[in-house]
Amino acid sequence: NKILQNAPENIKTKKNIENEINDIQYIIPSKIGVNYEENNFKNITELLNKRLSNLEFEKEDGEEKIKISPINMGTIMHELLENFDFDKYFEDKENYIEKLKTETLKYYNYYESKDLKEKLDKYFNNFTQNEHIKNIINGAEKIISREHKFQSRKLENKTLSIINAKIDLITQNLNGDYFILDYKTSKKSEEKIEFYQSQLNIYKEIVKETLKIENEKDLKTDIIFLG
Repeated sequence: NKILQNAPENIKTKKNIENEINDIQYIIPSKIGVNYEENNFKNITELLNKRLSNLEFEKEDGEEKIKISPINMGTIMHELLENFDFDKYFEDKENYIEKLKTETLKYYNYYESKDLKEKLDKYFNNFTQNEHIKNIINGAEKIISREHKFQSRKLENKTLSIINAKIDLITQNLNGDYFILDYKTSKKSEEKIEFYQSQLNIYKEIVKETLKIENEKDLKTDIIFLG
């Protein structure tokens, strides 16, 4: 980027510099096609994120207990859903999810198990009841990518802006419409939808450019609320 920005005018015009920088993009491949071992449940704790933020404590009935903060619960759920094996779910349905919950409770055994279990029950129930997830399960939507990381770099008025994006799910329905889907562990509300829309709009522009989608009407965004 420094070389391109500092290139002499007689070598590169400003327009050429901008075009070249605007074309610098990369995509980290999706998790589609990842091979899962037959007995992957015994190693599933390896998938869980250890890098939680500082633990919070609260007193209940005179005892000090570790509180599951919304940030940490979000980290746990994103890690579980990032590695959610839809093929295993197709085969085993609720048994697969129950195994996920059991391993998560074992791994985070410093949390109050009843509290964590209630949250896991609620979030996984809302996940499986979401229309997009139900469509994936019944074949009405296919997964185009999962956990794609994008980076887009643009030079405007000699200022380089870098936009990073990590998109939870991109799907396509039978009509050819694409959906950019984002997991949120918060409860659905109009305020939350409005708050997150600007983030989704950025994702939309990146996906539109990357997948070469000409008609913007074919690309939609949605939030999968788990709370």
